[in-house]
Amino acid sequence: MRLFEHLERRDLLTAGLDPVILIPGLGGTFAAGTTEAAANTWLANRGQPPAQLALEPFTGVYQNVVQSLKNVGYNDSAASPTQSLFVVNWDWRLPLAPTDANSLSAPNGTLSSVTAAGISDNVFQTGLDYFGRVLADVKVKYPTATKVDVIGHGAGGLIARSYIQSAAYNQGGLPTIDDLVLIGTPNEGMSDAFNFANNDWSSRSAPRMMTEMVDRAYSLLQSGTTIVGPNGNITPSEGLNPQQFAQRYIASLQNLLPTYDVIDTNDDGNFEPLSSSNPPGNNLVNALLVDLNGGTSNAWLSSPAKTHVVYATGSETSDQLIARTGPSDDGFSTDEILSFQNFRGRRPAAGETWYEEVVSGHGGDGLVSTFSSIDPFLGDPRTGGKLKLIPVTAAAAGVSEISHNALVINPYAQTKILQSVGATNFTNANL
Repeated sequence: MRLFEHLERRDLLTAGLDPVILIPGLGGTFAAGTTEAAANTWLANRGQPPAQLALEPFTGVYQNVVQSLKNVGYNDSAASPTQSLFVVNWDWRLPLAPTDANSLSAPNGTLSSVTAAGISDNVFQTGLDYFGRVLADVKVKYPTATKVDVIGHGAGGLIARSYIQSAAYNQGGLPTIDDLVLIGTPNEGMSDAFNFANNDWSSRSAPRMMTEMVDRAYSLLQSGTTIVGPNGNITPSEGLNPQQFAQRYIASLQNLLPTYDVIDTNDDGNFEPLSSSNPPGNNLVNALLVDLNGGTSNAWLSSPAKTHVVYATGSETSDQLIARTGPSDDGFSTDEILSFQNFRGRRPAAGETWYEEVVSGHGGDGLVSTFSSIDPFLGDPRTGGKLKLIPVTAAAAGVSEISHNALVINPYAQTKILQSVGATNFTNANL
């Protein structure tokens, strides 16, 4: 072990390092079983216990950062009494967190309906339930522990915020958060979520493996299989079309919708936020983020000891939408509509409305725009103290472009993450 050679693994916590909890982003987990039967069981059952889930095996993104954390001395063995690294295997098809009834009418920055008992039992209805279960597990393993460090990537960062901004924070024996690391977190949502929810996966950032999973689940539904879920089953008799199925099956997409001025519905150059009437007939509104970003500006930042916001700036990132009708004069490269059912997209029919993704020029990581990651924090007086804004540029990282996944696997980015949780004296050989 190259870091802390004078320390045994059991000494990491007594040496001043808190237990670390990693919360993966959207699509970060899959069935723990490796057989076709295990995959089909996962596809047809949302809200499975964490023991039946594992980090997704296809890209190895999170296995990479877990290995780096282990290389610098953290221990992820659940069987070990000195476990210091915990991974939240959460079902990303569920909502990220519960929303209050008045989230849209009276957003106040607090999820008042969330309780410590409700998120630390063994009922998994949202991503926050999985995080709460891990928080409780840390407390069982370390009864005297009062705080943890949390690393949240993408949607995982919003789950962490949901705990901090809930009535459950520091209640029922659950630990507080010392260092919070938000990596590529869409604090104001992302435009891609709107098209994904409308069953258009043509964005270059669209996770193709995710579309294949949704397609397989839809095929199971069409063949007569009921898709079971803690927030209601999806039955064949409902006759859902692909768009309706995408919205129901991946409920988390609603919690990732943009809350900024994102859509131009009449091509007049004016962008407006999504609402129940904009665009017409739209029912896609992000009540969770409206609430989390409401109330006194960033009041929640007083809860963690420090919040570290790691974000990219240089990758071309679509962040706005323009409503179009019918085929575009610019051709297939602009107007492709790709359903999760198809390998190759199609062009819009005459009179069909679709939404062109456009780049405002703010940059980002290819999926999450820079301003969505950091805009809520710009000008905050705690910047430089309790709040750290940490840009990861391609030049600093030694690459041509920093993608959303590169924010957790690039050695330079990992250095910033490890430093944020207090790890020191390591080299690139550890990463």
